[in-house]
Amino acid sequence: NIWRCYLFSIDKTFVETENKIKRNEDKQLFIVTGDSPLITTEEVDDFISNSDMENHDYIIGLTDIQNLKRFSPNEKKGLPGIRMAPIHFKEKLYRINNLHLAKPAKVKNRHLINKLYQLRYLKEWSNMIKLLIFMKRQHFKKGDFGTFLIMEFALLARKYHFLKVANYLRQFSPIERIEQVLSNILDARFGYHETPFGDSTIDVDNETDYLTIKQRWDEWKSKRKKRNISPAQS
Repeated sequence: NIWRCYLFSIDKTFVETENKIKRNEDKQLFIVTGDSPLITTEEVDDFISNSDMENHDYIIGLTDIQNLKRFSPNEKKGLPGIRMAPIHFKEKLYRINNLHLAKPAKVKNRHLINKLYQLRYLKEWSNMIKLLIFMKRQHFKKGDFGTFLIMEFALLARKYHFLKVANYLRQFSPIERIEQVLSNILDARFGYHETPFGDSTIDVDNETDYLTIKQRWDEWKSKRKKRNISPAQS
């Protein structure tokens, strides 16, 4: 879908030619999924303003997991919530949000994105194993697969409440290293920007999440209006 949008944005056709792509290699697209009802204009502005597209071809938004606690279940009031498994970086525990900025033509291995997206639910054992097999079969540089494997073990350790093990393992996954791994995989200059608050991270992946957001919509929207919004550091 993103590639088709890119092609259409150039000349309002889906026709793909070498000349068309070559002339528009630096064309950027802001990409956001349609199932993120809590997204704010402030977070979008922050992401676009602070994404360094001079030195990157693809930037993804990350959210500090601490900023997602307000979406957790409220046991005192008996209210449902949404919990998301974090990605284990050395610096912080992050969650990928739904904001992307890219130069699609510069992402040479863009055909791999669909496969990675299909296997994104890594709390499921089957997806984790399939993704490991998929990555192993790719011609990555030395150490890329091992770095990813460490992150997966850290995720498993946290899932089964071995927090000390998870925190130990993530020391071997500095974010700069992960940026390099993903740059190798996509054959593009990959980067990230940490966005504030995390509203764009909450999406409707299933009916349970939809009903939860629907039930707590007024509460979450009200809290969003009350807070002072300031740019996050890149």
